[in-house]
Formats: sequence, C-alpha cells, structure tokens
Amino acid sequence: MVTTTPPPARISGISATPAMANRTSDEFAQLAAKGKRYEQVDGGYTKAVVDVTVTDSSLAGTTATIQLTEDTRLYMPFTAAEVAEGAPEYEEFSLPHTVTFTRSADGTWLLASDKADTGSGPAPSTQLTEPDAAEDTDGGTPDKDEGVTVWDRS
Repeated sequence: MVTTTPPPARISGISATPAMANRTSDEFAQLAAKGKRYEQVDGGYTKAVVDVTVTDSSLAGTTATIQLTEDTRLYMPFTAAEVAEGAPEYEEFSLPHTVTFTRSADGTWLLASDKADTGSGPAPSTQLTEPDAAEDTDGGTPDKDEGVTVWDRS
C-alpha cells in the first residue's frame, strides 16, 4: 500500500471478521496516503517484495493463532547507475506478526487480528505509527477542565 503503484485495497482470498475488515479498510487507506507522502518527498517506493514464513501455530477451540515473520523489501526509485554509486536499491526489514483466526458458526475461518511486533525501534514504513488516543498513559484526565482550582482552607 505504500508503493507508487499500490494494489487494490482489499484482502484477497481471505475472509475477515467485520471488525477486522473495517480496521483493514481504514489502515489500507491510511497506508496509501502515507505512500503518497513518500512519493512527494523522495519519489516513494516503486515496488514491494514480501515473503512470509510461518514460525509457529496453535489451535485452541475456535481460535487459531499463527506466528509468522514478514520479510519485506521496498524498492527505491534510483537508477542502476545511482545504485552503483552508492544509492540504496531497497529498504529491507523483517517483522514478526501474531495473526489470529476465529471459526464462524458455518465453519469458515475468519481473520480476526494481525498484530505486528515493531519492538522499541523505529516502525517499518509499512506500519502505522500514529499514537492511539486510547493508550494515553500520561496520567491526565482529558474530560477535566483545566481552569483555576479553588482550595478549601479547612
């Protein structure tokens, strides 16, 4: 979704829970916009090559959990001559994911979640990094007025 020619914004061949389908649709739109910003800044990424390796899987009742590693190369818009002179050909990263599927009443497996483990370093270009307002941990109370506090002297 962050390349100069992104694929159609859909999950091909995979059924998803309604919540996951909505989340994915929203994220695809945000990633496409992020790709456009990359394109405006430095030409963007011309293509992506992604390999996925399953590292573990488990089944508990109607929930299947898969651990996988995404290995991605995002190709830069540099010519072969520029690459030969030291320009990077691509940006490369490996990113672990935990993916869960739930079995619906009719027996169909539905994608329910995909959590990427971005660790503590910078997030890859393919991940959204905007802070989640629900995860505010600074101790503030957003609904409280910040006016003058009157102290009771007693």
